[in-house]
Amino acid sequence: MKIKLWVPSLTLLIVSIAALSAGCVQATTQLNSTVTITSSTTDVPTITTQDAYHLIQNNLDDPDFIILDVRTADEFNSGHIAGAVNLDYYSSEFRTNVGKLDKSKQYLVYCRTGIRGAASVLIMQDLGFKNAQNMTGGITQWTQDGYPTAK
Repeated sequence: MKIKLWVPSLTLLIVSIAALSAGCVQATTQLNSTVTITSSTTDVPTITTQDAYHLIQNNLDDPDFIILDVRTADEFNSGHIAGAVNLDYYSSEFRTNVGKLDKSKQYLVYCRTGIRGAASVLIMQDLGFKNAQNMTGGITQWTQDGYPTAK
């Protein structure tokens, strides 16, 4: 009897370790009450905070470069990357609002830690955006690395 309970637990442990050791992080995104996207964040184009900073500096006057902050308005108002546009990932209108953006522009997307940013880039790809990158670690990593924020 004890063996029957032990085997499923061991199997679950082995599967969990295998998934973690593969380095594949899954993002499960609830878009609304009926649509959920689950995908690997390894499918998302990413950029480090250092490279993001240089990308921003090289595109300060480029109207075809957009910094997209997908945190809530309160999070955004507490500090954001200068020049960023705010679209709340948790808004029921997020997908619609993102769909109104110019798909031909380049987007640097970020959130607090990178999870919502990655999910946002997946949505953007689904909508036909070809040039959107998620900043790994989000604004948390950005500030830890000493880069400036605006209010």
